[in-house]
Amino acid sequence: VNGCRAGERSLYGEDGSYFTEALSEILSRRHPARTLRHVYDSALAHVSRRAARTEYLVQTPDIATAARGRGSDPW
Repeated sequence: VNGCRAGERSLYGEDGSYFTEALSEILSRRHPARTLRHVYDSALAHVSRRAARTEYLVQTPDIATAARGRGSDPW
């Protein structure tokens, strides 16, 4: 899972990267996400909420798989 898609900027605030913040919360034992799909969906929701508070910037987490390449459907 990558922090953003090609051409997008990885957003951050005073506390650091929005994506890293999302992953640290999602990968904790307290979070219910247990599959790659749930981790991705949760990261997308978290980053989207944070990015919505910026000046119209977009950051969309992306998944790269070795067999299919960046941006392909891993599901």
